[in-house]
Formats: sequence, structure tokens, C-alpha cells
Amino acid sequence: MSETHNVVYAVDGDYWMPLYVSIHSLVVNNPDTPLEIFVLHADREESFFDNVSRLTAEYEEVTVTGVEVDDGKIRDVPTPHWFTRANVYRFLMGRLLPLDGDSVLYLDCDTIVEGSLDVLFDTDLDGAVAAAVPEYKLRSYELGFPVDALWYNAGVMYINLGAWNAHDVESRALDQLATREDVTYPVQEGLNPVLNRDDLWQPLHPKFNAMTNWARVLADETDEQPVIVHYTGPEKPWHYRTDRRHKERWWHYLEQTPYSGYRPPDKTATNRLLKTRKRAASRSKQFVWNRLEGHPRLRQSVATVYEFFVG
Repeated sequence: MSETHNVVYAVDGDYWMPLYVSIHSLVVNNPDTPLEIFVLHADREESFFDNVSRLTAEYEEVTVTGVEVDDGKIRDVPTPHWFTRANVYRFLMGRLLPLDGDSVLYLDCDTIVEGSLDVLFDTDLDGAVAAAVPEYKLRSYELGFPVDALWYNAGVMYINLGAWNAHDVESRALDQLATREDVTYPVQEGLNPVLNRDDLWQPLHPKFNAMTNWARVLADETDEQPVIVHYTGPEKPWHYRTDRRHKERWWHYLEQTPYSGYRPPDKTATNRLLKTRKRAASRSKQFVWNRLEGHPRLRQSVATVYEFFVG
């Protein structure tokens, strides 16, 4: 029998439906992998667990277990208005999960899994606490680290829980935020100073966390396909006005779930009109750009302007 692998999510607010979509994509693309999935939550949504029971009935080697979080310890962590409290729950996983030093894959709810995770589950952490994908943009200098130090995104992490607890990551990360009045990326700003300082990160290939910029690089500059797509930022694929790479893939998985009847609340008459105008303007700019193909000198002279609009 194959080894069981552990996966953990953290959820609150309006993310129960995206969480289900992520779990569904994970399971259907890893059908022969036994999975024990944990969901950290403060307020349990029964309809989610009713729905997910159908999935686990179909995939007998998959379990999904809710783990209740008492968020009193993190109530004072500063968070921007667009950042849900559940994002900070991952700091607590070392003591909340019923695992004794095992490895666990943490995934944000705004992810989909597009392929086998066997390679990721076979990652040798070699003394590191966690493996993750560095951000495309270097941010470490913002916290006083060398300008070329890697800044890791914590939306996808493969973690050795024994090392996480041994290095007291929970308390040290929360201490990083305790004296801050404001933060932009609470999880990254909590974890990166702790794990960077002691060289406790291990880099993963960007295909395992295809954030916005990495998704573009993978598509335009490599032959690699994303294994995990991560819809970072405020523009989520379940928003009608969002126009971003791999949005259609999220909807592909949604339509296979009990939430297939979902319709974006921002799909209003006004937004439909704005989206139609935007598409028309894009087609018009592309038409002009194509017409300039036979006039290379003219095209070069306006390249900056047209590439800005057309891409």
C-alpha cells in the first residue's frame, strides 16, 4: 500500500467554496495517492463537510478532517483589510495537527493542483524546516536582509513538522509580528526572517507554486507546466471581473463539484458592460498592432506604447 501523505489548509469567511475546489483538484489529479487532509478553521461550515463526505466516499484512501482553532493567540496579529484571519492559522499547525514529526504539505485555499504531487512528496528537506518557492520579486531587503536574499511565498510549503516545532517557528514567527503596527504580507513577514536567518528554507521549482509572475515565466520561457497554480493577490478566479492566466482552469474544476451552480456576485449588468468594452478595446489595439507589421520602423517607434496595451 502506498504511503499516506498529509495536506493541510486553513479557511474562514468566504473561502469554503474555493477550498473545496482546491481539494477536488488535488484528489482527482492524485487518484492513487492516499491523502490525509486537515482543515484548520475557527467556525465550522457544515455544508462544506457534507459535500466533502461525498468526495471521500468516492476516494476511499482520502480523509478530510476539520481541526478547530482557538484564534485567541493570534487575535492581535496585525493584518491588512484584504487578508483573512485564517491565513495566520498555519503558524499553529505544529501543535494543532495530530501528527508526530511527520511531513505535511500546506496549501492556500486559492490554489488548484494540476498534476501528480509525487515529486513534491518525495522532497528531501535535508535539515530544512520547509521547502517553498521564492517570490519572483526580491523582497528580503525590506526586512534588512541582503538585497539578493530569496523571499519565499508561504502559500505552498512542504514542511517537516518535527523541525518546525524543534526550531519553535510558531512563537518566533508570531514574535516577529507582535511589535509591528502594520504589515503587508503577515505570513511572509513572520516566516521569512525566522527561516532565512538560520538557512531553514529549501527552494522548490516554481511549477509547484505558479503565482502570477511565475505562471507567466513558465508559459512564455519554459516547457514546464504548472503543477500547482496559486491565484495570489486580490483578483481571484471566482470574481467575474478578474482576467488572469489559468482562470478557466479554476472554473473547470468548479464545474465538477457540488458548487457548480456558483455565480459571481460581481457579475452585474454594469460589470458585464465594462468587460465587453475592455475586450473590444483590446481587439482594436491588437488589430492596429497587426496592421503595423509591414512597417517595422513605424512599429518600432510606437512599440513601447503598443506593447503596453497589447502585451
